Amino acid sequence: MPALALLLLAACGPPEEEQHFGHAGADPASDRCPAGMVEVQGGARTLGETDEARIESYGDNVIPVDDYAIESFCMDRYPFPGRKGAAWPLDGLNYARVGELAALLADYGRRACTVTELLYAAAGKANWRYPTDPADPPDGLCDPDDGDPDPIGAWADCESPMGVHDFQVRSTWGRLDEAMADVVKDQREFGLPEDHDWAAWGGTSRADTYYSPDNYGIHFHAADDEPYLDDSFRACADRTALGEEPDPDLDEAWSAFLDAFEEEGTYAAILGD
Repeated sequence: MPALALLLLAACGPPEEEQHFGHAGADPASDRCPAGMVEVQGGARTLGETDEARIESYGDNVIPVDDYAIESFCMDRYPFPGRKGAAWPLDGLNYARVGELAALLADYGRRACTVTELLYAAAGKANWRYPTDPADPPDGLCDPDDGDPDPIGAWADCESPMGVHDFQVRSTWGRLDEAMADVVKDQREFGLPEDHDWAAWGGTSRADTYYSPDNYGIHFHAADDEPYLDDSFRACADRTALGEEPDPDLDEAWSAFLDAFEEEGTYAAILGD
């Protein structure tokens, strides 16, 4: 595929050889990001599946390797509700619900992550198969039970080179951005509507899926599909300008919103379903 000719807006960060799995290779928490988020340094990156056998096996449900230029951004360190030690949501999201949740985020200085941002935050600068290296990672680093997982953050080594935790326990809803246009082209030819702007990115802890069960997987749900428990969410945000700090009032309001979510434990409750 041709490289995407986008403007490079951020420095590349530390050399690849300094990275290894876990927090040692992570970008630190940033005072340019809202509370609970890590700053992910952008740059020119080569990301996606390089194993031709996997690409052939999973077809349209794998993201093949390509070149990207990515702006720096902020991402929740943990899956929604974004707090270490919190329980995973008791219900799932579908196409309608994820759109409703995303619409709420602007009130708190946050937004939905793009699929490219999710891919990069998991793979890191060296395009690792999450969470350890480009080859198959060892077992036992991430929770193997996506149906009834341990509290968020309980598996300390389930962490990307960028310092983001608990990918691959459940897939993650992300917004389809321009960089993913070629990835979904064949899906649109077989009935995916042109205005279908959400995808479930990444695999889950189960290996018996029709999509690649790792950070190169991608799949879609029809607009009228039911919510699935194995599809999760995490928030992103744009960095504040140099010399500025995130709005503490927004962070306080977001914390209260998350408190309300944790009381009920379901997306349905906070979305009024």
